[in-house]
Amino acid sequence: MGNFITKIWFYTLIAVLLISALFFSVFVFFVALVLILITVPYIFYIRWKAKKELEQFDVRDKLRKL
Repeated sequence: MGNFITKIWFYTLIAVLLISALFFSVFVFFVALVLILITVPYIFYIRWKAKKELEQFDVRDKLRKL
């Protein structure tokens, strides 16, 4: 009887550890996904904004030379 109870506790502990590891990895995956979904468009925006500002400075420099 003691051996049976030990096996139940052992398998329950393993199941709890596996389930908690699964939920933790899913949580980390979603956090990383949200960070990527925020970061990638921001990088494209920064590049676009820098390009526009450089074009604006180029136009100003050309007007000063005239």
